[in-house]
Amino acid sequence: MESALRVFEEIQKLSNPSNKKLTDVNIIKLDRDSDVIFVLLPEWAPNLPPYNIARLSSILNEAGYKSSCLDLNIETYQESKKWVKKLGYNPFNPNNLNKWAIGEYEKTLSKVVNPFLDKWIEKIVKINPKVLGFTLYFCNSGPVDYVVKKLRKKLPNIFIQELKSEIFSGFKVIMPIVFVVAF
Repeated sequence: MESALRVFEEIQKLSNPSNKKLTDVNIIKLDRDSDVIFVLLPEWAPNLPPYNIARLSSILNEAGYKSSCLDLNIETYQESKKWVKKLGYNPFNPNNLNKWAIGEYEKTLSKVVNPFLDKWIEKIVKINPKVLGFTLYFCNSGPVDYVVKKLRKKLPNIFIQELKSEIFSGFKVIMPIVFVVAF
């Protein structure tokens, strides 16, 4: 974790404090009958908050939608400290990223993570949002797959739209990435 923090600090030194390429977002504010929840599931670097979904949520709130974010990555990270002894390893160690991917997740982490995610699934069901968006990386594809399947059962009228992109490792595509939006 310390090495990851050092890398982040070095990157931060190189970052441009005022990006002149950013543009203003002009919004006509209306009262809209819709609510949106953006969700970040594990595993992602716990020291990197989900700026992307916070920004999207802010823009939607300004446009008159009710919008919020659930950083379940940091919630799971805090909870995972209880699992280290049982698992025999730290699931948030960068060397264990593949354990969160579809296929590996079910074999390695699902037994300890899914009961924790089930509590959050119930909270989402109680809120019953009209739109639900998930940030998806290869290293959280297992939990996203699990949560989406559970929500489809609990909210049978939910619509899932998948927008596909690709993650590259060097020049090879290592897996498709899906941004899931549930309506």
